[in-house]
Amino acid sequence: LNIVLKTPTGKSLKTKAVFSGANHAKGLSGVPSFEFGADQAMFFYYSSSGPKSFWMPDTYFDLDIFFLNEKLKILDIERNVPHHPGRAEPPAIARTRVIPCRHVLEMRADSPLAKKLKIGDTLDWVSSPGLEQIKLNTHP
Repeated sequence: LNIVLKTPTGKSLKTKAVFSGANHAKGLSGVPSFEFGADQAMFFYYSSSGPKSFWMPDTYFDLDIFFLNEKLKILDIERNVPHHPGRAEPPAIARTRVIPCRHVLEMRADSPLAKKLKIGDTLDWVSSPGLEQIKLNTHP
């Protein structure tokens, strides 16, 4: 689902929202840097809050990863998570800390928009269907 999120400063993020385990697992794996711009994001929707951790196999650009609550408030951030082309180790594939949250947002680490986001900021879901409608139609 392609949506738009607005930052607290009113900037738009072209965002791909993913809802299923298979899409969560794939994330941005295999996406070349020229196909994912500095004004883009990937939103990982989860039907419930809990501990979440992300890793970076088969990625081609570093990421800033934002851990959000149910109201899209940023609870924690992991900056400059290193990319890892392929799935072979060593070197080790980067993994985030385990963070309790509801949703997760990924953006390019070199994005000027990502660098302006901080803990405590709240994003605004401005697309249809709205986040509340998606919650009603998603089963845990």
